[in-house]
Order: sequence, then C-alpha cells, then structure tokens
Amino acid sequence: MGRSLHTRLTLIALLVVVTLAWPVSGAATPALQQGGASLAGLLPPESVTSAGATLHEAELGSADLAYLSAGAANPGIYAARDYWNLSPSTYPVVGGHKSFFWDQLEPVEGQYDWNWIYNFINDQVALGRKAAFGISTYSGDNNGTWIGADGAKGLAVPNWFKTGSSFAIVTCSNGHQIPKYWHTRYLEKYGAFVAALAAEFDGNPNVAWIQIGTGKDGENQPSYERYDACLQGAGLDQFLWAETSFDITDLYVQAFNTTPVLFQFAPVYLGDWQRKDCSDYAVNNGAGLMHDGLVPDREKAYGSNTTCNNLAGHWDPIVTHNMQAPIAFESYQSYLSDGSGLLDNAKVYWAMLNGLAKHADYINLDKCLLNVCDAQSTLLLPLQPRTELFPIYRFTNQYLGKTVQNTPSVWVALRETELAYCPDAGNFSFWLTQDNDAASGRTVAVWNVGTAVEGRYTRRTDQATGNRYMYFDIADAYIYDNVPQVEIKVTYYDLGTDRWRLQYHAQSDIYKTAGEVAKTDSRTWKTETFTITDGKFANWQTGGNDFRIDSNGDGDEYIHLVDVRKLQAAPVQLSLSTGYNLISLPLVPSDTALTSVLAGIQGSYTKVFGFTNGQWKQYIVGAPPFVNTLTDLTEEMGYWLYMSGPATLNVAGTAPIATQVQLRAGSNLVGYPSSTPRSVPDALASIAGKYTKVYGYIGGQWKQYIVGAPPFVNSLTQLESGHGYWIYTSEACTLTITN
Repeated sequence: MGRSLHTRLTLIALLVVVTLAWPVSGAATPALQQGGASLAGLLPPESVTSAGATLHEAELGSADLAYLSAGAANPGIYAARDYWNLSPSTYPVVGGHKSFFWDQLEPVEGQYDWNWIYNFINDQVALGRKAAFGISTYSGDNNGTWIGADGAKGLAVPNWFKTGSSFAIVTCSNGHQIPKYWHTRYLEKYGAFVAALAAEFDGNPNVAWIQIGTGKDGENQPSYERYDACLQGAGLDQFLWAETSFDITDLYVQAFNTTPVLFQFAPVYLGDWQRKDCSDYAVNNGAGLMHDGLVPDREKAYGSNTTCNNLAGHWDPIVTHNMQAPIAFESYQSYLSDGSGLLDNAKVYWAMLNGLAKHADYINLDKCLLNVCDAQSTLLLPLQPRTELFPIYRFTNQYLGKTVQNTPSVWVALRETELAYCPDAGNFSFWLTQDNDAASGRTVAVWNVGTAVEGRYTRRTDQATGNRYMYFDIADAYIYDNVPQVEIKVTYYDLGTDRWRLQYHAQSDIYKTAGEVAKTDSRTWKTETFTITDGKFANWQTGGNDFRIDSNGDGDEYIHLVDVRKLQAAPVQLSLSTGYNLISLPLVPSDTALTSVLAGIQGSYTKVFGFTNGQWKQYIVGAPPFVNTLTDLTEEMGYWLYMSGPATLNVAGTAPIATQVQLRAGSNLVGYPSSTPRSVPDALASIAGKYTKVYGYIGGQWKQYIVGAPPFVNSLTQLESGHGYWIYTSEACTLTITN
C-alpha cells in the first residue's frame, strides 16, 4: 500500500488530534470554537429541544439524492484511475478516481480493509481534490491476476466466497470464471459488503460520487460478448440480467443515502432495451447515471423509433434524466483516436462540448486524455501533460453541474453528424439554440473547415438559396425581457473579405444592429464580441428568436460557436455586524468559491456555516481541508457568517431572472436572490400550501412568520435581499424566486 506502519499510525494520530480540535460536518451538536454556542443555536428557537442544544434527528437526516439533480455536488473533471496523483496545480481536474475490488476490500468475511480507499482519499485531500471511486467484482479474462498499472483483474470475488460459494460462480469451458451475479448467495454476500461500504463512506465530505458495481468493470454487462453463450448455458437470459441489475442497484441506493451513486448503463447483455429499462429503474430509485464512452458523434445515439431501439440509444437515458439525476461520462484515447491509434485533439474538443450539451455533472478522463500515450494507450514516462487540451478542459469545468439559473453563460456549438444510423444529429446546445427552421435562416452543415479543432464540424449561411441569416433563441429562464447588459461572442471563420453583422431584439427595435464585422481572409477562426445595453430579448424576431447573424448577402458566414453572457450587475453591499449574521447572496457570483466571494472581508470572518439537504457544512478559517466541507457559496442558499468585527461585504455578480431552490420536507436554509422586497406570502407563492413557518435572523433577533397565525405573532413581514431564511416545508417542493 506504499506506507509503513509507523507512517500510517502517525497519520492516524494526527487525524485524531485535528478532528478533536475542529467541528465535524454532519454531527448532531458540534461545538463552535468561538462564540460559545452550538450549531443548535443557529436554528430558530422553536427548533431546539428543551435542553437547547440538540437538533431534531429528522432535521439532520441524510440527504435525498433527488436534491442533487439541479447541479450535483462537486461537479467537474476527474482523473480516472489516477495512480499518479495528478496535481490540480498542473492539471485542470477537481478530483481523482480509482477502481477497487471486492476481494481487495473484504479479504476475510466481515472484516474490511478500508485502508485502500482511505489512503486514496487522503492523497486526494492532500492535493485539495475530491475523491471518487468504483467497485468491481469482475473485470476480464485474467482470473485474479493483476494487469498493469491500472489494476485491472479478472474474477475479483474474495477467496472465502470462492471456496464457500463455488456454486455461485460460473465456470466456462475454457476455465474462465464469472460471478453468478443473479444467485441469492452472491446478492446476499455482496449486499452485506455494500452495506458495510456505505456505513464507512456514505456522507464522507471528501467523496464526491461512487460507481455502482454491477457487472464487468462495474458496468451493466456480465462479461465480454464471447462469454454470452456460457452465461446463457448457466441460466442467464436478458430478462434475468435486467432483474439482476435492478437488485444490485437496490443494494447501493438503499445503503447510500447521501453520496451520489452512479449506475453505468451503456453496455448491455443480449438486448439494447436494457439501456432504457435499467436506467429508468436506477433513476426512479435514487441513482445517477454514467456512460463510459463519451465521443463527439456516434450511431445508435438516439432511439426515436423501432429501428433505433425505442429510446434505448446511448444518449436517450441521459437526455431523459439529466434534469432529475446526476450525470457522468467517462472517455478514453481508444474512443477519441485518429486512424493510427493516437489521440485526436479535435475529437476530444467536440466530445467535451457533447458532454456539456447533455448537461453532465462529471466527466472522468482516462490517463491518455491528460497525458501523452503511445498508440497502444501506454503512458509515456515521465508524464507529459497534454497542455494543448487544457483550455477546453477548463472551459468544460465552468459548465459541468450548472443549471440555467447559475450557468456563467449560454452557448451553442454549430455542427451536424456525418453518420447515418440513429446518430447524434444537430448542434450542441447549452440553453442557446440556433433555429434552422426560421424563414431565411436555414443553414448548411460543413466539415473540416480549416485545420483547427473548431472547424471539425460547423455550419454556414446559404445566401444562394435566400438564407442569409442565422437565428438564435436564448432560453427564457436565462434571459427574457429588459436585461441591462449582455455580451454576445461569435466565433467565425475569417474567409473572404465580405462583411457580416449581428442584429438583436432591442427595447426600441426588433432588429437593431449591434455591430458589423469586416473579414480579412486570414483563414483562421476569430471571435467578435458585442456588448448590448438595451436588449429586450423577448422572442420577437422571426420564428420567435432573440437575435440573428446577417451575412449581408455579400458572402456566406461560417460560424463555430455563439456565447451569450449576462454582464455583472452593480455590486451590492451587505453590512455585517460582530458575531453571527444570517446572509444570502443577492447576485450570482462568477466565481462561487467561498474564499473568492468573501475575499473583501478576509481577516474579519472566522467561520461560515451552511445547511444543505439536512446536513451542516462548514468553513473554519485556518482549518485543514478535510474539515472545511463548505467550499462554495451560491445565491440559492442562506449562510451563517461569524464576524470578529463589523465589516461591509461587496457582492459582485449577475442579477438572476429567476432562481429555483429545491426544498426538502422539513427545515431549509435558503437565500433570497431578488432585488425586490416582497411580503412572505408573495415571495413564497410558488410553494403556497407547502410551507408552515419562516424565520429570519435580522439585527441580532429572530423574526418569524407562522402560516395562519394572527398578525401580532408574525414579526417577519417580508423577505429582503441579502438575508437568509429558514423555511419549514411539509413536503419536498421547488421554490421559485423572481427578481
């Protein structure tokens, strides 16, 4: 395991000392180190027991995975099977991932060696990263033999299971062994292991997500296709396999209540229909989805008819469920290679855009997408980082896990598939669409325009047929009517010396010209930026669109990407007093990192607490990373901020049009990101009948609103910008706050 006993004991002792010195997120009554209070003191008075120090267990129960859908926790790019501990100071990754095996973790029945996982987590924490891992009981042809640095092996059930439950293992004619996943003994013993795994790691703040271990390599396929006949001979048909995947999914979702678990749905056994049925089952029962084959284009992508497998294509489960559950992708050099087996940078670039267009939360990149490998996907040592790909990875990190309410911008990458059989047709859209059906706005798909990655796929106007325009529609939830400042960037191919212009729906003109561009025939991709201060964007242009590119009739325009961004609103000042302040952010910060949002009052605050999905999270100034489970501040949530002295916090960002906050049944600590004060009933109209009480902590005093109580009881009369509020709901619901 790479550590001596003395080193491990020293680390354990250090962890014990530090843990005793700092409060731990999720504990029932962690003591505050300053101010002499407990976290119970941060709840409204009526929510505390008679002893005044203990939180209701129901209020601090484990989070429901359903609340992670609108921007899952810890989104970003992860380094798959990271045996090299890639530093985020060099690589644009937010976490590392490894695969672990059942026999490795439970060498003796009922006795678990979690050091394998803890050592990995500790390595990630030391790098300032999150950890993610997968579980496998079988991964190929080599029975129990380790293969290479990636740690792949064949049958990976423990020896005690092999000897005591040999009847739950399939032995093929060539001696190859595969777990009999559907056997009651296998499900019983594996289920006990999964329960122990969850008891140890569920809710660990340093674990971002876990892959469900179903079949081969944890995916939804029992073995290689060449062993299908062997498995059928052992009694496994496609319907029993689907039932088995349901059973194994249940083992994980019933054991893990907080940490997201991801069902790897892409491979199938004897029937493509399993992609749909097994994914639907997984999401409906609380799991997320992971596809281990992200590419820029593919056949069998969508199943819109019987020929295309009726919603059982590779992307169907993702687009069906990406607003309900965490979504992840994984990719490899072999999927994104050129004809010689080496990595094709253009394929990587477009694969990242594809993953974002599917609204992914996580992308797990194999070693050869982060470092140079040979044509056999063997890593070249010393490591040679693929820095030429890092810009698209950084771009990707900005948009993973974002909702239309908190995305830094909306965009569309123009393209078309070159494939024929149920392909991934059309543009890659991220809440901005190019309308190809608008009158005089039909475009032509083209490929390989220039040598840069942007031109691998693109579209152009077609003035020869009277289609001189490209029309674009911004999602109304992002921009609609009277937006103070907007920036539109257009990446175009500089071919020819003609001119083009951008026309937008303004307050006084439906087709106002934002500016005109004169091309210089440089045969390169360029980006033009237009700043708009009088936009209306209320869908009044042809076809119900918001703006268009006009080729002026003097030459066609090749467009790669169009990006629309709301510009910063005027900063809002929050006056903070000594001690505890219950605040929220009135604007959407461009950088949500806690230390960035609070940079202006650095040295004046010592602690920050949040209460998300029924669990406390915290940031203590000077505490080690594993203690600080609160890393980001967003406009949806309310936060307790402890000040050592008075100060003024300048909050910068964009003004949201509408903010949706997912509320659980019980207590919720939320923000009020609106510049308009409203009475409590008006502010909470979207959840009328579903809330019972609201509390605010204003000027050092609790104020309350009790539904149905007389006016003299309700000292909280309105919700205001900059304040946080406790809202008690009778059921899970969605609060919509408009600006």
